[in-house]
Amino acid sequence: MNAEDQSTALRQLGIVARLRSGGQYGPEATGLDSRVSALAGLGAALALCSPFPTVRLLAEQAMTAGATAEEVLGVLLAIAPTIGTARVVTNTPTLALALGYDVDAALEDTDYAVGE
Repeated sequence: MNAEDQSTALRQLGIVARLRSGGQYGPEATGLDSRVSALAGLGAALALCSPFPTVRLLAEQAMTAGATAEEVLGVLLAIAPTIGTARVVTNTPTLALALGYDVDAALEDTDYAVGE
């Protein structure tokens, strides 16, 4: 890595550090209340198809901030036109598990067969 690449990497890490610490970025700088900010963060994580532990943590943070399970699910429905069907399908079981609902177990308990 040359000096210019190192400088760029360090600058980017500095921006990330500011974002994580709040500073001039993050929830405190938005004017959004904690509930809305947490829901926005959840939407961003879902758009990126983040792993289950991240989605669970963000869903819990949103609910701790006062969001309902319906609002948490509503985030996925609201961003669906933007992120597309494939990401919605990918995220649905992850978000369902974060809300305490096991989609796979529920489907195993039904007599529904594809194509019927």
